Amino acid sequence: MLAPHALWWLALLVPVVLLFLLRRHPRTVPVSSLSLFAVRDPPPLRPRRIRDWPALLLAAATVVAAVLALARPAAEPAPDAVQSQPFRIELPRDVDPFLGAALRATGHETVAGEGTTVRMPGFGALEQAPASSTLAGGLRVDRIVAVRPNHPVLEGVAHKRLALLQTGLIEADGADVLWEGPAGPLLVARDDGEVRTVMIAFSPERSERLGRSAAWPVLVANAVAWVQDAQLADTRSTAPTASNLGTALLWLVLGLLLLEVWLFRRRRMGTRRRAAFLGARIGCLLLIGFAITGPACTAERADDVVVVRDRSESVDPAAVRDRVAPMDAQEVVDTDTTRTDLAAAIERAAGAADAGGRVVVVSDGRETHGHATAAARRAAIQGVRVDTIAVGGPRRPDARLVHVRPSQSRVHEGASVAIRAVASATTAGSLRVALFEGDKEVAATTREAQPDIPMAVDFVRPSGSPGTRRFEVRLDFEGDTIAHNNEAAISVEVGERAHVVILEGQQGEGRDLARALAVQGFDVDTRHPPGLDKSGAHDALVLANVPVFDLPAEAIVQLERYVRDGGALLVTGGPRAFGAGGYLGTPLAAMLPVDVRPRERDTTALVLVLDRSGSMRGAKMNLCRSAALAAAGTLRKDDRIGIVAFDVEPTWVAPLMPAGDQDALRARVAMLDAGGGTHILPAMKAGLDALGSVDARIKHMIVLSDGRTQGGAYAELARRAANTRVTISTVSIGEKTDRELMASIADIGKGRHYQTRDAADLPRILTADTADHAGDLVREGRFTGRTRDRHPMLSGWTPAPTMELTGYVRTQEKPGATVPLLARDDDPLLATRRLGSGVVLAFTSDVAPRWAGPWLKHPDSFSTFWAHVLRDAIAASGHAPLPPAAQPSQETTPGGFDAERLRAIARAGGGTYVAPGGAAPAFTTSRAFDLMPWLVQLFLLLFLVDLVIRRWERVEPVVQAMRKRAA
Repeated sequence: MLAPHALWWLALLVPVVLLFLLRRHPRTVPVSSLSLFAVRDPPPLRPRRIRDWPALLLAAATVVAAVLALARPAAEPAPDAVQSQPFRIELPRDVDPFLGAALRATGHETVAGEGTTVRMPGFGALEQAPASSTLAGGLRVDRIVAVRPNHPVLEGVAHKRLALLQTGLIEADGADVLWEGPAGPLLVARDDGEVRTVMIAFSPERSERLGRSAAWPVLVANAVAWVQDAQLADTRSTAPTASNLGTALLWLVLGLLLLEVWLFRRRRMGTRRRAAFLGARIGCLLLIGFAITGPACTAERADDVVVVRDRSESVDPAAVRDRVAPMDAQEVVDTDTTRTDLAAAIERAAGAADAGGRVVVVSDGRETHGHATAAARRAAIQGVRVDTIAVGGPRRPDARLVHVRPSQSRVHEGASVAIRAVASATTAGSLRVALFEGDKEVAATTREAQPDIPMAVDFVRPSGSPGTRRFEVRLDFEGDTIAHNNEAAISVEVGERAHVVILEGQQGEGRDLARALAVQGFDVDTRHPPGLDKSGAHDALVLANVPVFDLPAEAIVQLERYVRDGGALLVTGGPRAFGAGGYLGTPLAAMLPVDVRPRERDTTALVLVLDRSGSMRGAKMNLCRSAALAAAGTLRKDDRIGIVAFDVEPTWVAPLMPAGDQDALRARVAMLDAGGGTHILPAMKAGLDALGSVDARIKHMIVLSDGRTQGGAYAELARRAANTRVTISTVSIGEKTDRELMASIADIGKGRHYQTRDAADLPRILTADTADHAGDLVREGRFTGRTRDRHPMLSGWTPAPTMELTGYVRTQEKPGATVPLLARDDDPLLATRRLGSGVVLAFTSDVAPRWAGPWLKHPDSFSTFWAHVLRDAIAASGHAPLPPAAQPSQETTPGGFDAERLRAIARAGGGTYVAPGGAAPAFTTSRAFDLMPWLVQLFLLLFLVDLVIRRWERVEPVVQAMRKRAA
């Protein structure tokens, strides 16, 4: 296919060839009537007499050339249209699934790559913080602060209801912090003028809401568009483009003039008139032909210059004045004297400069507000060039507060308020940091400051009575040159005492925890048996070694609603909690941050001895079938399960078979029916014999009956089972069972006895007992808790040898949970997660002397730990605002200048960077001027001369009449 320029040459050569052919073949009939500029009217034209076909072809070729010019694209696609096109994006193989899904949802092509960086070749990158330093451990962030809510990356992104279950920290390193958490930046955008990068410190997969919310794909789409725009902005062109219609008309006129030249030999004119006519006609042809080529010329022109003058306290006013004075500035825009907002000043200056003008920034580049690089890029897109001239100031003694922040924005009466102040100094010296409450100094400390090295100072104050408390931090530094960056004030709301309800699984289970919390200023209510009120008028709820079958089904539903609506729930361990308490498969287990099934478990063989006497007919038997299947569901696929049903004689409903064969087991259980008397002993013997012949590390039997049995020798059978490492648990349904016998069998058989009046409890009881005995769920032995994940709840508290425990319930962490403390073998000891608007915590050891006895001998350590944990959980639940950070003026006097920032501003603005002492750039620009309009005007003037020459017979009488009248 011919290129566009080839079509132009072809259209230009066709008339030349036709002219050559017309000269070789003279016409018999003149066709000057084809011309718009004929000398005289020709005779009527008859089609049969036409033999001047070359002239007709010449006219047709001219029309074709005009049509081609009209169909030619008027201009290249606009940069914005290019920007919206999909891009080929390189994804690492282990990319977060939510990040990959969001990129594909925006229409971009994704390919496999390496590392942890999402790359758009030639543009920039989206980066996630390395997993080794951030995401493997991580912090929980319950509340996010948008530091720059107007940044393009955050456009349309709502963040107030978002929470990050696990995140790391990234260094801003001069970049723009978009999102910030209590411990540091979470989302950072870096722009060096050529390449843009967006860094993410978190994984949306490990977030309660972000990955599945509408905010996440919007955030990713914004980030991709912003990164791409770094290069697309440089492709914008403001060169003028000729109109297609105008070019087509010029081609048409050129063809007609060529035709007139061919017809020139038929003109009857004198020699002088003929020469004048030929010169005018050739001039018209040259002008039109030159105009079609789109000619232009360049000329130097002085620019309109608007100066941005940095008037902040970090620069030397004399140096700025010496730089600005020689420039012939159209206007001077000053920055604020108390802060450096170069972005706002550049925007005002660009508005004052005409398109094609210049903005010259005279500054040290140490901006404290705004985004000057982005403002320079926007100015360049508008056709305004941005140059930078560096000026430096002397380094003078100056101390400033970077920020002041309390640990919580709202605290309860009796709690402590932790206040952190971060300060920095430009020179070495003694820095005094004082905390004031009202006008009274309540604490102070003196530190040796090092130049430009931030240091943190922590203060702890009692909360006091309910109300609003105002704290102020002040700095005192010898020779300080800027005073207004030395003070910052914060406010803390103090509410009523926190109310905690402890539900005890056994009487006295939560007594020691209640005492410890009362010492720390909590109001504590202990309840046994466990029960919930519908008011939910408490700040936190604690389940202390509570088995699931001690909680009514409606209470578990109420618990989940309480947490999702903003409550804090703490579940502590014990022999009757977590997997040992029958949590598996219940809504309570789904709420927890840990999986009640441990990572590793010994092989298990389970035999269920079920009563099928006549009293078990109807609903009881249906529930018995469900309980058997539920118990099988707690086992692994390679474990074995058998079911023996008894009335007077035992019957094997399901001989020992793999627990993973659920379909076969379900078919056999369906055949279980009721009828006959009650004789347990033969069925127990059959089950014990079967367990003795199977190869399993753990062997367990559960005996279920609702009546009194026949025969004796049960104690002897239970001892035989204990000697062969077979444990026996018993379940008594109703009041007619031989409760004492069933309890003694369980006691001798080293199992548990369960008494229930409601057969509806059978699935939970059998599930709990199976989970308790199948796999060494309870591990005992002395250990000390170890830290793993950093978490705000443990700030100010360091694990010590005093935190010694003697047992815990084995679990494993769930994805998205945070595990601040570990027990033995890296099993979770303390874990937490968000659920809805609330927080759920799991402590797999107990808070009673059974396992926490050694720790209880150190009451200060015990009470301090639980106060930290519960206060943080209460503060994190609901939608409490992030503690406000007071940030005074960021102006300082470090001396020198930020050359990298000034270079980035100049690159983004299409200008030049001038170092201190360097020569200022010449404020002139070579500009292109389109000559086509001038050539067309000359053509029209010369065409009038041509017209006068051709129509001289009609013009001459008019001229003679004018001469006579003048004479």
